[in-house]
Amino acid sequence: MCGRLPAVERPRAALERERVFKVIDRISSSPPDAAINEDAVGATMSAAWAIDGATGVSDRPPLVVGTTDAAWLAGELNAALHAAFDRPDAVLEPALAGVEAKLRADFLAIDREPVTPAGEQPTAALAVAALRRETLHLIGIGDCRIICEERTGEVGEFNPSAIGPAEALIVAERRRLMTQYPGEDPWPRLKAFIRPLRERANQEGGYSVVHPTRSWSTRVVRQTRERRKIRRLLLVSDGLYRLVDVFTAVTAAGLMQAAVAKGLSRLYAELRALEDADRDCSKYPRVKTYDDASGVLIALDG
Repeated sequence: MCGRLPAVERPRAALERERVFKVIDRISSSPPDAAINEDAVGATMSAAWAIDGATGVSDRPPLVVGTTDAAWLAGELNAALHAAFDRPDAVLEPALAGVEAKLRADFLAIDREPVTPAGEQPTAALAVAALRRETLHLIGIGDCRIICEERTGEVGEFNPSAIGPAEALIVAERRRLMTQYPGEDPWPRLKAFIRPLRERANQEGGYSVVHPTRSWSTRVVRQTRERRKIRRLLLVSDGLYRLVDVFTAVTAAGLMQAAVAKGLSRLYAELRALEDADRDCSKYPRVKTYDDASGVLIALDG
């Protein structure tokens, strides 16, 4: 009786010919008031992603000396995605489940005793675009976004985040603290307010996010597009998207157009100028004056 023939690995050169995601531009930068970037962006031959690490609210020392927990998670997630989507034929569900398992193992390897409470563990938002044959898969969890430009010029948006009351509550508390403690940085006091909200991550009635010990790969939001209809993709963290939803300087379509016409570095400079002009967040309410800002602009070949 004949046995099954072993699977034949396609040569790397053949896989390279399937490259359809071409990086036009990318940026990922920390704000002027922070030395460590807690975002990341990445791309392979048929996938791209944006990662936004949530600034930590724990008073414990960082898990890894010389960085923040959020930056550590963003870096580990970025590396795991590169490995998972290195080949264009990687099956999406097992790939994401593998990324989740890798993050969990890596986190438990460095977490100290007693174990860090779930609400104080690092978390991140994530948006992924992955091409499988003629279907473009958009996958997201949290508030990173994907802007899609069709070959007709029409622009659409993938927003996986279900906006809840938490951010509005945090903004209101920040204002209260600034009134009660004028001239004082509100963040140290604000962290105590945010911690109970973070306990709701990936819980019933809570919110969804990449988390090192609570399952998240089955909580992602998914949409699909036809490959042949899409010309470009812009994946952004919420820091860069402030140009749209906080400062209302452009629409989502305008952000795509500006990224193509002016480049992401120019958009980054415009964002920082707007943040500088409203350092107390009085005109444009937000949790922090500045935020990490990241984006990757992709052209689809063919």
